[in-house]
Amino acid sequence: VYARNCRFESSTQADVYLAAAAGNSVRRCVSHGSAQFIGAPARDPGTSNPTVIMDNRVDGWTSTAGAISYSLRGPVFAFDNAFSGGPAGALPIQPIPPKDSNYTFWIIANNLVDGKPAGDAALVKSQPNIQVYDLDAMVAPAGEPTVPPSPLTPATVFLKPEWPTPTQIF
Repeated sequence: VYARNCRFESSTQADVYLAAAAGNSVRRCVSHGSAQFIGAPARDPGTSNPTVIMDNRVDGWTSTAGAISYSLRGPVFAFDNAFSGGPAGALPIQPIPPKDSNYTFWIIANNLVDGKPAGDAALVKSQPNIQVYDLDAMVAPAGEPTVPPSPLTPATVFLKPEWPTPTQIF
C-alpha cells in the first residue's frame, strides 16, 4: 500500500488495510472518526514488511484496539504523526506480536498524542516479541517538543468540493 494525501472519515473497520508480503507507506493522510486508521491482519507473518507511517493526523478513532493495529513482521517506522481524541485509556499504536519467535521492530520519533510529545510508553502498547526504539529519547531533552510544524490538521481536505466554471471556452 502506498497512500499519500488521503482523507478518511468514519470508516467502520480501518481506513487502510495492510496485507503481508509487501512494503507499505502511508504518509500525509488525515483520518477523522474512523474505527482505526491502519489495520493489519492477525496472521503469522512470513516475510518482512517494511512499513513507513509518516506525517499523518489521526483524530477521534473509536476502536479500543488502537488507531493502528499491526501484526506484520515490520520493521515499522512511525515519524511525525499526531493522534488525538481516541477512546479513554487506549494507546494509539497496539501491535499484535508475531506468532513465531521473531521480533517486530518499531522505530518511532516526533509523534504527538493529544497535542503533547509522546514517547514509546504513551504511544505503543508493550507486547511480547515487540521491540520499540524511541529516537526522541535518544536525541531530545525530556519534555522538549520535537515535532516540526505541519500544515495538516484533522480538518485538512485535499480536494475542493466545488470548482469554478470557466467563463470562456476555447
